[in-house]
Amino acid sequence: MRLHSREEAEPSGVLGDALTKAFHPNHMQLQLLLCREFGLKKSDLEVDRLTFCLVGLATVYFHGVRSAVEEFAPQLVKGKKAREMMVGRLVEYATALIAAEKIRRKLPVKN
Repeated sequence: MRLHSREEAEPSGVLGDALTKAFHPNHMQLQLLLCREFGLKKSDLEVDRLTFCLVGLATVYFHGVRSAVEEFAPQLVKGKKAREMMVGRLVEYATALIAAEKIRRKLPVKN
């Protein structure tokens, strides 16, 4: 994890495109899920944008700047109960972003 973070911040070329290759399958699965949700045959720019937004939600808490979260608000991620609560909230936030995109596309939103 540290090596990946370091390589993202200061690319040395040592890993080549290993980071993108590792990320690609999950990225594609999320795009497929969103395309299905929006009734699309293939991804468009808004699906691309939303895919990265959704990934970013979890990245802040569990990868990217976790040290900042632990410094500024450690209660958000300390202990199993706190992590479960955070995951629940992230799902709610992700659901709200998807619903907002459905509204923008003038698609029916399920409550």
